[in-house]
Amino acid sequence: MVLESETDFVAKNDDFVALAEQLAKAFLASDPGSDPNAVAVDGKTAGAWVEEAIGKIRENIRIGDAVRFSADSPVSVYVHHDKTKAALVGMKGDNPALQEIGRKIAIQCVAFPPDVIRRADLSQEMLDREIETETQRALNEGKPENIARNIAQGRVNKEYVKRVVLLEQDFYADASKTVSTYLAEQVKEGGSAEVVAFRHLAVGKT
Repeated sequence: MVLESETDFVAKNDDFVALAEQLAKAFLASDPGSDPNAVAVDGKTAGAWVEEAIGKIRENIRIGDAVRFSADSPVSVYVHHDKTKAALVGMKGDNPALQEIGRKIAIQCVAFPPDVIRRADLSQEMLDREIETETQRALNEGKPENIARNIAQGRVNKEYVKRVVLLEQDFYADASKTVSTYLAEQVKEGGSAEVVAFRHLAVGKT
């Protein structure tokens, strides 16, 4: 869950911290879905508790994001040291180090937030939109129209996919390998390990 305030000072306020803990426990018990403000929390809605805190603290506060994961295997979590970014990763497999592997993938998601897990998860709409953007970029660079599309396709395959697809990204701890290669090494050493879900959370993220 992301609870946002206008200043860092308020984010360290005891009432703010208590509210964050109260809401987090409630969202763990009840899926926040698409409207976390509507979730019932100790006889009120989450939104009502936020409004009450605003009146007490005298600063705007909002629930920026909230998610609850359910998984057969443990969900790995990483919270960045500045408390403004975090990621949750759902793993599947029989590797005894599954949770630690998941934690490293969560760090990856905070360092380089992906959009999807694997290339096959990219929708045609996403690819078409990026190809159009890169085609226009090539045209703006003075490339002939008849080859701009090919240049765009190459850039999408080499740059866009590597940026937004988790398994195609360079691994944060060793850029000589991809995340997919890192996972393959873990499978070879100790058993199956597959990323089945992830969520990146950040203050100010819309």
